Amino acid sequence: MRLRLLTTATLVALLALTPAGANAGNQRAAKKSASKAQCGSDFATLYPSAPGADRFTMVIRINTIADANAYSSNDGASGGLKPRIRDRDIFLINTRFNGSTADIEQQIATRLRQNFPCNRIFALNGLSYDAFSEGYMFSLINAPQVSALLLDWEKLDWEASRETSPSTPPWVDAPFTAMLKRLKGRLAVLASTILANGGGKRIGLVPFARADWNLGLIARTIDNQARRITSSGRGFQSSQTQKTCHTGGGAGLAGTVKGLFTQYKQANFKKIKPKRKGARPRFKRLKPKTNKLNLGVQISFTSTPDPTHSDPVKAVDPTKAADCTSAAIFQKAGAILYWARPQDVEALLADPRVCALRPSPTGIC
Repeated sequence: MRLRLLTTATLVALLALTPAGANAGNQRAAKKSASKAQCGSDFATLYPSAPGADRFTMVIRINTIADANAYSSNDGASGGLKPRIRDRDIFLINTRFNGSTADIEQQIATRLRQNFPCNRIFALNGLSYDAFSEGYMFSLINAPQVSALLLDWEKLDWEASRETSPSTPPWVDAPFTAMLKRLKGRLAVLASTILANGGGKRIGLVPFARADWNLGLIARTIDNQARRITSSGRGFQSSQTQKTCHTGGGAGLAGTVKGLFTQYKQANFKKIKPKRKGARPRFKRLKPKTNKLNLGVQISFTSTPDPTHSDPVKAVDPTKAADCTSAAIFQKAGAILYWARPQDVEALLADPRVCALRPSPTGIC
């Protein structure tokens, strides 16, 4: 397949040398430029720097074609959610979902792009090098609809990758430096593979939430690999903060957001030990700066909750999810990944606090 793509690319390049080919190329460029203009802003960051409602960016998990269809439908009476979507919202295709295949993933990407020409579409991939694994690290790398590949960085995905690659060492949570070294290695492979496929994709990470992990330093690691793809590149990060919302509600998530933003700020400085005993250390400002607009958080919930369950996606109800959403936005967060079904998101949007952030076209939530 790759050889066929390369051959096609060669033919396109040769045609471009002819007058007819040049004219066709100019027409395609003009059409692409016009389409971009119709879509408005070309978002360079995960979410924009704007007031609360205009900053609020929904990162929408897509597991199946049925999910894509629900968000593509304008029929609000039957659960259609398209009227509530804004151009800045992001669709995240979960390629790790049980039963997912390359064909299904491509169908989802195609369906979403047909109905949402302006929205970004990302892939959430596992850590496996095996193309037949549900956690394939390079899923949708050749899909033109997909603009970024995010890796799910947690023990579950790492151990799944070991099933097809026995030489892979066991997962390590700590020390942080050992984990960070492994992370750098995986991101380097991802960036190199994207480059080998012609570039054009951004990268990111969905890390497990641990108190002893510094997401600011992780962000700098992601950015360093992103700049290998393009010199001005920055990576994305979405922290798995679901448990914080589950156990601490809005106040808990707000505190977590504040702490993560502090890590991003501190990652812009390097402590230099003094040469003279007793002297104070100095701090060197690092460039380029990490950008907190590329950091997102996550909320898991369901419209059919079991409060006794230990898993947030089965225990948290839409009311608590709304509390966490409004608290995160108040704390200046913007991009929120919702681990929820379309019907759950519909229930969330009916909450007055979230409806204020994302008003219904009818004026009725």
